[in-house]
Amino acid sequence: MRLFFALMFVCSTVLNGQESREITGRLLNVNDDVAQVTVVNLTRKKGTITSVNGTFKIKVREGDILMIKALQFKTEQLTVTNKIYDSGFIEVFMTPDVSELETVQLSNNGLSGNIKKDAKEVKLVVRPKALGAKREPIAVEYRRLHTATSRPPDQVGRQNLRLDVSLDGILNKISGKTKRLKKAVEIMEYQKKVDQLRSYYADAVFTSSLRIPEEYIDDFTFWVLKDEEQLRDVDLKNKLSTLEYLLSMQKEYKSLLLTQDAQLKGN
Repeated sequence: MRLFFALMFVCSTVLNGQESREITGRLLNVNDDVAQVTVVNLTRKKGTITSVNGTFKIKVREGDILMIKALQFKTEQLTVTNKIYDSGFIEVFMTPDVSELETVQLSNNGLSGNIKKDAKEVKLVVRPKALGAKREPIAVEYRRLHTATSRPPDQVGRQNLRLDVSLDGILNKISGKTKRLKKAVEIMEYQKKVDQLRSYYADAVFTSSLRIPEEYIDDFTFWVLKDEEQLRDVDLKNKLSTLEYLLSMQKEYKSLLLTQDAQLKGN
């Protein structure tokens, strides 16, 4: 009987040791650039991404192999030891992969990875219309707004009218049509800024220099142009100053993405 209970105890201990548990990890680096680093449990084929401050949670068993990988760091692999498993916590110092970044080829754009150097060398797309070769037609939004707020041609110059605006203009303002048309013009102007910014740089600048995932480039471009107060100090006609502004905003944008992702998972 005693032998039976002893065997049951040993089996129970072994099984408990094989149970997976969630551990907390934290990545360290001198530049604190440890957000959105991929952490994968190769044994269990499960992964996660680090938060803004480099922390993560992942389920492991003793003996599992973890891989930590990011473009800016050397890939790290480690085995979950008994000490790591029991403590439920791990810290890993990430080594910058400087040599790799110096030799990486960014598609066929000839970019070096040096932001200031690339900004000067990336060619600005200039269309003939922008140089005055041909007058660009007035946008339909402007024409509609002008029609809704101006006096019709048959009333221009009449001396018996005491108003400088048309009756239609007054009625449109009361009905809210003028407000809607002004909003349409604002949206059009905003879209023009977005298109201008997107034409400045190749996608490789966003994905490599700014580390914005390709599927989020357009969303990031719209987002950075929303804050009009910050944009007052940015010369959007200067590619270098615009790129520096984008660089200063990319961490906040990534933090926003992480927050949204956490909220979606919570729901």
